[in-house]
Amino acid sequence: MFFKEKGEFRKAVIIAAMIFFVACCVYLLVPVDYKNYDRIVNHVYDTIALFVVLTVYLTFKDIKDAKLSKVWFYLFLAVSFWFIGDLTRTLLVYVDISPLVSPADILYFTGYFFAVASLYQKIKDVDISRKDKINAAIVTSILLVMITMNFISIAIDGCHKGIYEKIVMVAYPIANTILVFLSVMLISAFGKKEESAPLRLICTGFILWALADIGMSYFKCRGIHNIGFYSNYLIFIAGMLSIALGSYYRRLLLKANKN
Repeated sequence: MFFKEKGEFRKAVIIAAMIFFVACCVYLLVPVDYKNYDRIVNHVYDTIALFVVLTVYLTFKDIKDAKLSKVWFYLFLAVSFWFIGDLTRTLLVYVDISPLVSPADILYFTGYFFAVASLYQKIKDVDISRKDKINAAIVTSILLVMITMNFISIAIDGCHKGIYEKIVMVAYPIANTILVFLSVMLISAFGKKEESAPLRLICTGFILWALADIGMSYFKCRGIHNIGFYSNYLIFIAGMLSIALGSYYRRLLLKANKN
């Protein structure tokens, strides 16, 4: 990447850091018991999610390679469905409905499907070594231990939900585990080369997303909506900003190659 593009990326990192700082101020400084807290934080979250969708789309439309374009198309669909799911959740907040399971979950799972499809499409074009698979397995094993401890804790305290709610609560960790496994495998396979930086940022975003979702499921099933619950949204936001930075980095690389 040339000097001009590197300077532009540094500016993007600063902007992302500022956005994250503002989000932290809103989520952590506004009292949780404030009557419009849910609406305020959801608007902040949805605005950042829309920013990520636009960033991914702008990169997708600039890619001409057929195989790579398919990877980015799936990524665009993933963040788009997650964004629509976020809007659906916000709408439910406005009508004072906060079910454990809602229509938003269908949109979220569709987003997971396309996120996994994007990563798998990339993996098909990469020579994955045994070391890469072991690295992915180690990290995923740690994640599975976290998930298992989470569900044991919930089982001890009791999660009095219906069968449909319990199925959804189990499905999310499975989706997150697959997402993390593929993300770590790709990060390990591509190493620290500059051209792989966009992929590392996007995969890191997916991993942060998965970790936040595991934390969210813990608080949701227990019916806890304190600052700990809402702090998971900040991890979600960090993950989304990482995906946005990865997308912008890819655009800058494309621009540098054209020049």
